[in-house]
Amino acid sequence: MPAGLATVVMRSIERDPARRQASAEELSDELSTAAAGAWSPDWLRGTPFRVSTPAGRAPLRTLED
Repeated sequence: MPAGLATVVMRSIERDPARRQASAEELSDELSTAAAGAWSPDWLRGTPFRVSTPAGRAPLRTLED
């Protein structure tokens, strides 16, 4: 597993809730950013998964942004 993704996952399972991401949205953002840094900003294009940005929310950032 790429180090950036491992860091995000390990933070999400911290025993102390104050050290975890505050919301599912924050976890999602961190995972997306880490995946883009590990593989490329368009890494989902090579998968069968369909993902959309919720209405009123900006597209996800990449490490290059």
